[in-house]
Amino acid sequence: MQPRTEIRRLSQHGTLAHASEQMAREVLASIPLGRLKSELSSELLHVVHSVAYAPDDRFGTLKGKLSFDYALALVRGKHRIEPAQIRQSWAAAPAGLALRTYDSSEIAKIRQHGASFMALPWPTLSTVSGRSQTGKTVFRPANQIPADLNKLCDEVKKMLRQPRHGGALEGALVAAHFKQNFIAIHPYMDGNGRVSRLMAERILHEFGLPAPDWSQGNFDLNLGVEDAALLILQHLPKAPANPAAPGYATVAHLPS
Repeated sequence: MQPRTEIRRLSQHGTLAHASEQMAREVLASIPLGRLKSELSSELLHVVHSVAYAPDDRFGTLKGKLSFDYALALVRGKHRIEPAQIRQSWAAAPAGLALRTYDSSEIAKIRQHGASFMALPWPTLSTVSGRSQTGKTVFRPANQIPADLNKLCDEVKKMLRQPRHGGALEGALVAAHFKQNFIAIHPYMDGNGRVSRLMAERILHEFGLPAPDWSQGNFDLNLGVEDAALLILQHLPKAPANPAAPGYATVAHLPS
């Protein structure tokens, strides 16, 4: 069993999540400058995710329980979940009629992990004004994820191999291309935004640019690449991490 301090250090939620993100930045910083164009891969993304969004975290904000979506993700091969987490989860008993989206083999797989199901149906979310349901964004089908991730990595590596013509916008466009497409692919049940920001920061570093202040911009997943790139530039710090970064001074002249 992990020491409690280790579990807290790897927390996925709250202020302690910052420590996990910093650990992931250290992983990315270990890649020498100029090598990302050959080392970017889905395997690297999975490593970054596993560090930035620790798989052995016990979801303290949810009192040690997993959501139904995580149980569903396990059987659909979209997110790795430790068997012990499934055994702790009340959520193997899904809300509403969501169980109907399982097939018999998926139900068997969850039961193999030690989970059981409660009686159905459960009600939808109840409010003072009556029953209601909340909408959510629908991402690409899970069975396309491996191919989509590989394609995105290949696209970005090709961009990084192109001759540099100078200008901060060049780096921001590559970072935005990765970030917006990665979010659209949405390979993980959670932690996608975290990984997209970390990788965008590492791509910007290839161009001698610092990380933007992500908290200041509305980096909506529906933004086009060009708009996301301009937003990245608008929220770069005033002084570059690399004073020799070509074109960095143009950031000051972008519209706010």
